[in-house]
Amino acid sequence: MARKSRGQAERDQNVLKHIGIDRMHSYLVEVQEHPGRALNLYRWNAELSSSFWPLISVTEVSLRNTFDECLGQWCQDNGGHRDWLLYIDQAPSDLKNEFGGKTQTFRSRADAAKKIRDTGTGLTNAPHRRQDAPLTNGDILSQITLGEWGNFIPSAPRIFDDGSTAPFPDPTTAQRREQLWNQVIRQAFPDGENPHTLARDLDRLRLFRNRIAHHEPIFAINYRRYRNDLLRILGSVAPPVQEWYTSTDPLPAVFKNDPRIS
Repeated sequence: MARKSRGQAERDQNVLKHIGIDRMHSYLVEVQEHPGRALNLYRWNAELSSSFWPLISVTEVSLRNTFDECLGQWCQDNGGHRDWLLYIDQAPSDLKNEFGGKTQTFRSRADAAKKIRDTGTGLTNAPHRRQDAPLTNGDILSQITLGEWGNFIPSAPRIFDDGSTAPFPDPTTAQRREQLWNQVIRQAFPDGENPHTLARDLDRLRLFRNRIAHHEPIFAINYRRYRNDLLRILGSVAPPVQEWYTSTDPLPAVFKNDPRIS
């Protein structure tokens, strides 16, 4: 048995070395420098992170589709085109000024993805079902990341040490975002959302999403709060999707698997 324990200890040390002592530092500190428990925590953190992806995915997709529906209809009702990302120059001035420049970036990414489809250089050998198909509004929409939607939502003023405040990020942009919110974006949240709270939460969720994507630890942060925020936003923009997701949500069970409490 002693030989087996020494072998396990050597294995654990080798695993730590290959994963990286710097990366494992927070795990080791959490479990009083015990290599085996640190690796158990690392494994559970990976399970926790991967279990968040379905909720992040359906929330992000539902949010962008709801925004697209509201913005497309608004553009069409105000002399523009339903496919507002394809025809951003026809959009109302507030939308064009806020998002016009960035739309070119997203369109370039969509063009690059189209080139891969058309040339057959993607992950599959078979011709893509949309090979040589024209670019669509949806192609561009799919290139817009979670953080970008915060550009449509007014943020709380910046507060300085002396107690004074200033519009964020600047007066012109803040006013434009207030106008976009009042004219169209608030329609995406029929249950009512405080825009300042929503802007803050979306920014925090963006950071949380990126932390998971970069394989960073999330065990030491209030991950339950992020689940609650995601579910709240999902329920606001797409109640049927929230109901469908929660029927098989893996996160509550994963929370109970935390090796620190077992």
